[in-house]
Amino acid sequence: MIQHIVLFRLNESVDDLLVSDLMANFEALPAAIPEIEHLEVARDIVGRPVSCHFGLVSRFADREALQRYQAHPVHVAAFERTKAHLDHMLVLDYELEA
Repeated sequence: MIQHIVLFRLNESVDDLLVSDLMANFEALPAAIPEIEHLEVARDIVGRPVSCHFGLVSRFADREALQRYQAHPVHVAAFERTKAHLDHMLVLDYELEA
């Protein structure tokens, strides 16, 4: 099982409505992408200068399932919409212990 964590820090010009819209794009992914075994999308609640605006935690059966997810057109579209407002992001992929 692969755990996939992504944290998004957006440009300072974004507002709460845009953050909610971008999060909704990711929240809709499980309906379109069967490789997603688990998806949690959450917004930062502290708002420190080092905080990201939102992030996601997802799980996949294996690396191949993660790769299919990453290449899926619905995921690509959600990411491209976010990328247009992105300052930076962090990604961590790792195997979960059985």
